[in-house]
Order: sequence, then structure tokens, then C-alpha cells
Amino acid sequence: MKKTALQVSDASAPRAILVAATRLFASKGFEAASVREIAAEAHLAKPAIYYYFKSKKGLLEAVLDAAFEPLVERLRAINARGELAAADAVRSMVDAVSTVFEYTAANADLARFAYNCVYGPLKEGAAGMIMEDFSEVLEQLNLLMERAVRAGVLRKGPIREPVRALRGIMDVYISDHLLGLLDELGGKDAKKVVKGLLEGYGV
Repeated sequence: MKKTALQVSDASAPRAILVAATRLFASKGFEAASVREIAAEAHLAKPAIYYYFKSKKGLLEAVLDAAFEPLVERLRAINARGELAAADAVRSMVDAVSTVFEYTAANADLARFAYNCVYGPLKEGAAGMIMEDFSEVLEQLNLLMERAVRAGVLRKGPIREPVRALRGIMDVYISDHLLGLLDELGGKDAKKVVKGLLEGYGV
């Protein structure tokens, strides 16, 4: 039976709003998705949005926090491992990429929304907020690469380019998945990404 505004409990209301907002932000964009539409999608009255999140921007912040924080925590846990031997460092790289891939696949609506904002019209106000949250993911990737250098997996020197290379390969896999060109996205793909990064594709 379809839920009405009266059937959504106080305890479940914030979660219902976050799920609805993520789905509508992904399909329509932050600017185009109205508070009224989000409330209707969540089967709540419009004032509930303002009660729990104060504003549409506050709702966006909550959506991004709910999305990025678990991912960042998982990457932090990988980087919190003790100093690594080369084989362990490679395993940590695979684990980190696999974490990003699996999280993306499980949160496809959010991923589409983020990509739409960052690569979409410049007027999309959510892009800056997304990049601010993504900077925490980038920080963990930087730490991961620094640890790989110390373990002798990557040659010593600036890590900017290896991080860019890793991000670039990951972006292609994620984009292919969101476009339906890659059915699954997970550990097997992560191994391919790290192998390609470390060994290259030349003869």
C-alpha cells in the first residue's frame, strides 16, 4: 500500500526525505528539483523538509554528508593500517579502489547527481559543495599513494600525477558503469585498475 504523509513515522521521515532528495537531485539536478517534489516523493508535507533540514541547501548538505562520510571512513580505515610492505601496499590500493567502486555501484543515484553537477552547467550551485566533500576522498587517495611510495611500489617523487592517473582510470570505470556499459563494478575491476596503473599498458 502506498504511504501517505500520515503513514511516514517521525523516525523514518528524515531518511525518506534524504532518499527522495537524492533520487530527484540525480534525475533533475539540484536547481530543478523543487522542495514540493521532494516532499511528495517522500510522502510528506512540504514543511517537513524545513523542519528537519531548515532549507533546500541544508537538505543538500545532509545528502552529501550522508553519502561521503561512510566512504571517507572506509578509506581512512585502509590508510590507518600500519606501514606496509610492497605486497600489502598493493593490496591496500586494490582495497581502496574496490571500496570506491562498490560504494558507487550501491549509490548510483548519488554518483549520477555528483557527475551531473561537476560536469554540468556552471550555474549548478551544488558543484562547489560536492567538490568540497570530494576533497576528503582526494586527501585519502593522496595518503594512499604516499604510503605506496614509502613501500617502494611507486617511485619517489611528486604524487600528483599518479593520483591523477588513478582518478582518471577510476572515472572511466565509474562512467561506463553509470552509462550501462559495465554491468558490475567491484573488486575485479579494482585489481585491473591497480595493475594497469603500476605496470602500464605498453609492450
